[in-house]
Amino acid sequence: MIKLSIIIPVYNTEKQIKNCLESVKEQVNENIEVLIINDGSLDSSESIIKETIENYPDMFKYYAKPHTGVADTRNFGIEKAMR
Repeated sequence: MIKLSIIIPVYNTEKQIKNCLESVKEQVNENIEVLIINDGSLDSSESIIKETIENYPDMFKYYAKPHTGVADTRNFGIEKAMR
């Protein structure tokens, strides 16, 4: 049973996203799910994310969507977390 959902909105974060995800991977807790929502990044964020999370399918869930802004992206993540 998931007790904590972490929502990470992403938009052109290629310089920071790997450190962010590596930090989250250090959380050794099976009750955490991490929802990464790519809000239409134009840089290499998507490839960095996919490479970083590929061995953690139970912890990370990746979604890509067209760019609509951070508020809409957070709401998208909340909807996914409630399932």
